[in-house]
Amino acid sequence: MWLRRELTRIGEDGRESVVLVEIGDPVQALGGEPGSVRVRIEGAGARIDGDRRIYGEDSMQALLLGIGFARTLLESDEAFAGGRLFWIEEEGGLDLELPSPPVVE
Repeated sequence: MWLRRELTRIGEDGRESVVLVEIGDPVQALGGEPGSVRVRIEGAGARIDGDRRIYGEDSMQALLLGIGFARTLLESDEAFAGGRLFWIEEEGGLDLELPSPPVVE
């Protein structure tokens, strides 16, 4: 596993849970086949959770697309929009260069 991060997600009921994000080692297939990377998210809910393989022209593009895919899925979580998704080690911070959620007043 190339990258593994645990984020804390706080549900609307105030309970904390862990969201696991894993991005596998980029794989370059032989013979001109596309490269790929495994992206797995667990703990963010049925709509987001899953183990997927992302493909690109080569392993570098697959890695970049995989990170972007994980970011897009995490940004679509209602906990992100509500400012309730953050690093376990550092409340208020987010992984994978996620932008700050919008301020809700």
